[in-house]
Amino acid sequence: MARLPKPGGDAGKWDTILNEYLLVAHNPDGTLRTDSVQALTGGTVGLGDLKTANPPGQVIKNLVLSNDGTNLLWRKDAIINVRDYGATGDGVTDDTDAIKAAINAATYGGTVQFPRGKYMIRGIKVKSRGTQLSSTRGGVQLVRISGTDPLVDMSGTGLTDGHLRFCSLFSMTLNGNNLPGPLLRSYYADDLVFRDISFSNCPGVATDFVEVWDSRLYDCSWEKCGSLTDPAMLMRNTATSDPNTFGYSTDNTNQIQFLGCRWEEFRNGALRLDGAAYGSTQLLNGIFMVSCKTRRNGPTPRRILPWPG
Repeated sequence: MARLPKPGGDAGKWDTILNEYLLVAHNPDGTLRTDSVQALTGGTVGLGDLKTANPPGQVIKNLVLSNDGTNLLWRKDAIINVRDYGATGDGVTDDTDAIKAAINAATYGGTVQFPRGKYMIRGIKVKSRGTQLSSTRGGVQLVRISGTDPLVDMSGTGLTDGHLRFCSLFSMTLNGNNLPGPLLRSYYADDLVFRDISFSNCPGVATDFVEVWDSRLYDCSWEKCGSLTDPAMLMRNTATSDPNTFGYSTDNTNQIQFLGCRWEEFRNGALRLDGAAYGSTQLLNGIFMVSCKTRRNGPTPRRILPWPG
């Protein structure tokens, strides 16, 4: 059987052994033997199908070797750094478009990393299942620079199997900069995980859930969120009575767990559970709170969960 020469051995035989090894796949003139590579059958991927051309504008260091079920090809890395797409995190530049490009690059899901910094944004949306936005704890802020869109939107569609699934948000601050608009919106989603997220400085509903299932919030906090009429966090079954409007649902929000979360300096309420909103006949169910805290400062009336309905 052909083999490579052994380091420290095969004295005086290296040329013979190496030539024998190379001849297994090559002709004596150095060309590749046509019978040395097994023919592709049934969609098997072979080296001859490797596509080495990089997509236009692709960041080279983000490429990994993968396949499309038939051919080997270069794909974007499962770990994507927003700085590679032009985000600065300098607290001044509008980084919205750069971060959107990084998130959109996670076509098949993956981790979108935010190096330490203060990223000024108008609003970003996670579109692909299995996408994780992640950073070093306490080292990253996403701050509203303008607009009223959700600062982070993790939503799917109300169609059958249209839910956004298996997405997560780890270790960062969502700062509303005292400007209107939710910090996190999630409609039609399930199996989400939020860990070590600080929601702050939002003069209205900071976190808005509609038809969200089987999701977890670990060690999250809400500070200076809500208004005289709005809670810091709102969970409903539907956000509208109009079937033709985004946010309409005939289903419900259920199986949501809060572990080690806290609400501070809320203005109207920490968490509103409004299952009857817009005439919904469904019930919110399976809302669990373990080792959580609510504490309000200031002269406004104190109103804590649950909300009627």
